[in-house]
Amino acid sequence: MGEFSDQGANVYPQYFTKGVTNKCQLASLYEITGYSLYSSRDYKRCVCNNWSDDLANCLVALVSPSSASILTTSIATATALFLATF
Repeated sequence: MGEFSDQGANVYPQYFTKGVTNKCQLASLYEITGYSLYSSRDYKRCVCNNWSDDLANCLVALVSPSSASILTTSIATATALFLATF
């Protein structure tokens, strides 16, 4: 078995970290945080944990029926951030 390709998924950021005001951004290449690009809830968790003064109410949006648009926005944001790294 050969070495891993230098063009594989391992060469792209895969986690979120605190970004500019009220946003999270992709972490540096080898920085592993608790917020995965591949989890639809992790972008929102990153924003809530880093920017919200009312964490309990911020995170409630993750499980309430009205959170569909929030999660859709989070997924779209994560996808855009991921694609911007190429």
